[in-house]
Amino acid sequence: MALNSNALVTVASAKTHLDIPNSDVSQDTKIEMLINMASERIEQYLDRKLIYQQHTERMDGRSADRVILKNYPAEKPTQLYDDPARDFLTPIDSTAYDIESAGIVVLR
Repeated sequence: MALNSNALVTVASAKTHLDIPNSDVSQDTKIEMLINMASERIEQYLDRKLIYQQHTERMDGRSADRVILKNYPAEKPTQLYDDPARDFLTPIDSTAYDIESAGIVVLR
C-alpha cells in the first residue's frame, strides 16, 4: 500500500509521533492505511480538499459576478462555464475572469 495524494502526514512523521523507530518497517502498511483513512475522513468532514490538487467543482453562481470556491487557495481554473441553459458546453474565455486571493472567482 502507498499513501494517497491527499495524505496529510508522512509515514515518518506518524512513526515519530507513535514512538516507532523509522527502521521498523513491520507496521508501515497499517500506518499508511490509517493515514489514508484519516485524511479522507477529515476532507469529508470539512467538505473540501486540503492538499492542492486538480479537481472539478460545480456550483450555481446565480448570475453573480463573484463566486466563492470551496477549495482554495486556487490557481486560475482551466475551465469555467456560465450557462443559464445549464448545458455547460461553452467555456468562458480565460481573460474574462480572475481569482482573488481568498478563493473568489471574479468575472470581468
